[in-house]
Amino acid sequence: MDIKKMRLGKYGMFGIQLPTSVSSAASLTSLELVVVRFPQGDDDALPRLESMEFVDEYDRGGDCQVNVCTPKLKSFKFVGPCFAHVWLENTPCLVSADLDVYQIKYYGIDKDLYLERLVRIMTGMAYLKAVTMSGSLLKTLTKLPILGWIGFIFRNVKYVELTNQWDDETCICPIANILERLPHIEALALERNKILRGPYDMVERLPFLSHCLKHEELHKRCDSCICTQLESLPSNEALLWEKNKEMWLGSTNNAEVLPSECLFDCLKTIEIRNPQGSDDDLKLMSFLLKRAVALQKVIITTTGQLSIERMNKLTEFNETLSELPRASSSVLID
Repeated sequence: MDIKKMRLGKYGMFGIQLPTSVSSAASLTSLELVVVRFPQGDDDALPRLESMEFVDEYDRGGDCQVNVCTPKLKSFKFVGPCFAHVWLENTPCLVSADLDVYQIKYYGIDKDLYLERLVRIMTGMAYLKAVTMSGSLLKTLTKLPILGWIGFIFRNVKYVELTNQWDDETCICPIANILERLPHIEALALERNKILRGPYDMVERLPFLSHCLKHEELHKRCDSCICTQLESLPSNEALLWEKNKEMWLGSTNNAEVLPSECLFDCLKTIEIRNPQGSDDDLKLMSFLLKRAVALQKVIITTTGQLSIERMNKLTEFNETLSELPRASSSVLID
């Protein structure tokens, strides 16, 4: 019997090894792999595969290198603390990628190793039309020496979605730097806390969080949904994370100079999901409105039930947003 869709998940906290037969299954069109160990030098040559999701919660890929050679692949999603040893090759139909990478800036991973992994996975993304990435990944990309090359790889991208931790002043420069290198972008979506549900979900998602905190191993399992836990670290451990942050990102972007002539000629739509209505939200939107000369619409959406206080704050945010100066005279704020 031909199998078209498959999800291969971990057993408890342990990853299982990918069966060799899956790597060449001719009928598969959708494949989801959750904490799966690969045979050394495995090649996923799946001729009909259109959708692939790769989840590596603890970066347990080891030294195995996986070459994904799927000529009909249209959608690829990676979830994990940093890119594992995954190559994307021969993917001319790949038009959508979701890179849900965790808080890179708190990791002890070697920067050169991360750069090597990044190049491997992004080489196969030259035909992308839409890309979703975490705010922390965006900040990391703009601090790497290959920023110009990334702009070349993403040259066909028309839709960008940023999730998690984008809504502060330190995001303005990274957003400016990446948009400046995406000449054809037409839509930008900003979604706050894509996977953050509440403090108790952190324990459910990462059951060994307390153990990691005690043994200074948080950098191996950290995910954007547990950033608030960093605030409760002892001062000496908190200093360690700050040093890692400085190693990755340098000084805060507050001191950086924005591109003086950076205009977004094709950006027509900005969507903000679950804004906080903070001053940083307004600073970011003020910057975008001044630079998006072809902007037509700003869409603000919320999910879940809102308290009266929250509704009032968002109403005030909308009113302030409507009064901000803008480069386009035909912007509709919804």
